[in-house]
Formats: sequence, structure tokens, C-alpha cells
Amino acid sequence: AEAAYDVSDTEMIVVEKQGDTFVVEKKDIEYQKEETIAGGTIASSFFEDGTSAGLEAKTILEIARILAWDIDFAADIREGDSFRVVYEKRWRTAPQSRASLASWRDGEPSSAGDVLAVRFENQGTPSFALRYEDLNGKTDYYNLEGRSLTRIFLKAPLDYSRISSGFSYGRLHPILKTIVPHRAIDYAAPPGTPIISTADGVVTYAGWKGDAGKFVEIRHDSTYTIQFAHLSGYAKGVKTGAHIAQGQVIGYVGSTGRSTGPHLHYVFLKNGQFVNPLTIQLPPGKMIEDQFRDGFNAAKDHLLSLMD
Repeated sequence: AEAAYDVSDTEMIVVEKQGDTFVVEKKDIEYQKEETIAGGTIASSFFEDGTSAGLEAKTILEIARILAWDIDFAADIREGDSFRVVYEKRWRTAPQSRASLASWRDGEPSSAGDVLAVRFENQGTPSFALRYEDLNGKTDYYNLEGRSLTRIFLKAPLDYSRISSGFSYGRLHPILKTIVPHRAIDYAAPPGTPIISTADGVVTYAGWKGDAGKFVEIRHDSTYTIQFAHLSGYAKGVKTGAHIAQGQVIGYVGSTGRSTGPHLHYVFLKNGQFVNPLTIQLPPGKMIEDQFRDGFNAAKDHLLSLMD
């Protein structure tokens, strides 16, 4: 007798009784896949209109992650924007090596698989993302020219309600009531909103820092450093010397220190100088290697034909 239990979207545990003992084996979940197309126009929000187009929440969030280097989905989306998506629809198939499980969930619809291609027109500008796995097994998303969408920095460190204060050298301070430089971006968001690191780096400071309250500084390389102020708390493992990955949660929105309300004070330094993170030109992603160009072009032509 056998029984099977899912442990993730890709793996299951098969338990088989052999005499007086039980044998436990981990197996890949096998799927039948079909390339599926969906699309729509933004009338309220990408999440709502994507759902209306038949996309699952996980697929909508994955699209936002893939295009996060080009589009800030918290602030950039406008009514009239449009999207077209190619993704995998999946059905369970019986494990080929388990005859006794031949009918177990065979043909049962499952959650959507990988996003294969996206065309998102935002404020009149189209952005493309094409999934390609090269001959070395590396998978990434590329634009039409074959440049990786993966970049050093994400566009924003959190999902925010609005920008409450922009980068300025002549801002009226809301508490001091005097004109002082505001060389940062203030993102207003509900208390406890997760804050992520926009790039890989090392924590050079995590702790209380005067008017900045609970504070984190991350050095990304010899050129770039980012500071986060007024946090309500730190994520687990965030301390001086810790290595941080792009997209990793480093803390939570608060109003500690000298602050008029919950927000993230986001400071971007290049070579020790304050710069505006909304306008700075950052290095682009890498071009696909020449040895994989033909394979990428074939995959691109196929995916574009599906979207068209």
C-alpha cells in the first residue's frame, strides 16, 4: 500500500509499506503543461484586472517581480495600461514509476506554472520579459534585445501608499519648520509593511541612530550604499556584518526617531554622495552570451508569435 503527500509545488513524499516497515521516498511532481495566453487592460489595479483575465494571484505577483526592475507596480500603474501574458497551465500526471499510484490525481488541475513571456504597456511604454533557459541550465528573463532584466537594484524597497517627501535641497521640515535639505525619498506605508533590500550587500550598521530611529545601512559594493530609517523593527538575522540578498526583508515600516508618521526614509549614496534613487541611471542587466544567441532568438520568436 502506498500514500503520497505534497511537500511543495514541485515535490511530494511517497510512503510505501513493505512488510513491517515503511519506506519513505521523495519524488518530483510530474505535470502535463500547456502554454496559455491571457491579457487585459488596467481599469482599477493590476491585481484585480489580472484576476479578471484569469490569472492566479501567484502569477500576478510573479509578473510584478519579473518586471520590478522596469516598473514600480505600487506607483507607476495607470488606467489604460495593458498586459499580455504567456504562462503554463498545468495538470497532475501519475508518477511513471509508481504503478499503484496510476490514478492518483491523474489529470487534476494544479496551480499555474512558470511565466513564459510578458508584454506590459505602462504609460505608453511597452516592457517585455521573455523566459529562456540556456544550454548550461541557467534560466533568466530577458528583454527583446536579449538583455537580462535582472539588475543590481530594484526600483523600490517596499509596497508603499505614496511618496510623502521627495529628494530636495530646499524642503520645509515638518517638525523643525525650517528649510533643510531632504536628500532621500520618504515612502509612506502602513506600520509593519515589510522593507526589502533592493540589492545584494552587507549590513554595515543595524541599530538605533538618533533622529533616524531604528536604522539599517547596507553597503552593496565599493560604489553604492543604502540607508533605511525610522523602522519599527528588524527582520531576523539583520545585524552588522550580515550578508543580505536582493529582495530579502530587512525590517518593517515604523515611525521611530524624529518622525511625523509611519514611513520609510530611503537614502541612496553613490561614492559617498547623496543621489536621488528615482532618477539615478544604474547599470543595466547583462546581455545574453553569444553562444546562446541563436537559441534565445528562436525562443523569442515562438513566444512573441503566441502573444501576437
